Amino acid sequence: MNLKNATKSLLMLLSLSCTNQGPRHPKPFQHASQKVPLSLLVSRTQSYAEAKAQMLALRNKTRQQLASGAIDSTQAGALFTEGLLTSLIPHWYGTPWDFNGYTDTPKQGKIACGYFVSTTLLHAGIALDRYKLAQQGPRDEAIALSLQQKFWTFAGFPANDRAKTINESLKEGLYFIGLDESHVGYLLKQEGELYLIHANYTGDAVVTIQPLMQSVFKDFKTWHVAEITYNRALLRYWLSGKKCALPYPNLAVKNQK
Repeated sequence: MNLKNATKSLLMLLSLSCTNQGPRHPKPFQHASQKVPLSLLVSRTQSYAEAKAQMLALRNKTRQQLASGAIDSTQAGALFTEGLLTSLIPHWYGTPWDFNGYTDTPKQGKIACGYFVSTTLLHAGIALDRYKLAQQGPRDEAIALSLQQKFWTFAGFPANDRAKTINESLKEGLYFIGLDESHVGYLLKQEGELYLIHANYTGDAVVTIQPLMQSVFKDFKTWHVAEITYNRALLRYWLSGKKCALPYPNLAVKNQK
């Protein structure tokens, strides 16, 4: 099951909890590039509380489907990714960035890049310590989230070549990305295109999604990438609801933008 097919399955599940009362979705995020698909900008849920509740419903449904053999772990990972991308994360677009921000509520307060990643993973149903994860350096955060699964470091190429190498190395799906020693976010590959989803410290300085080469990506020289969609160890934590014991290689707090 690819992400497009997973979207259809997710829509069928989410429709079970929909009503006909009033508008269902917020307006699209207005600061995003026109090159970003509309489907990535609008949440399928009206409120953030509803988004978190639907991630819980999705987890329960996915667990049942896995137990019955209706889907495999790759399909389960695709469903988790679609839930995170289309229900939860869009609520955060437009939330102000701040180096010291750690709000846990979209558009209320400010958020730093590391806290954006750790908070959305926590609210998606992965029972991790959002403070400890956000306080790691980008490389250590990637290593921790990889849970000894696949992990890449890309370095030393001109920007266009770097993006091409990354695109050729990764399957369609969602990844964590750490940039040098000071910035982190999500890296999405969808229909052959790469996007950075992050608490952006430049421009409008808000949480946003951008085509990779229109983002701060090109200002860095080293990128650490860990799987999310295909990370079976991380998926098991999501499905079980058990405390996620991430292996931090270095517990020293490192500054992030």
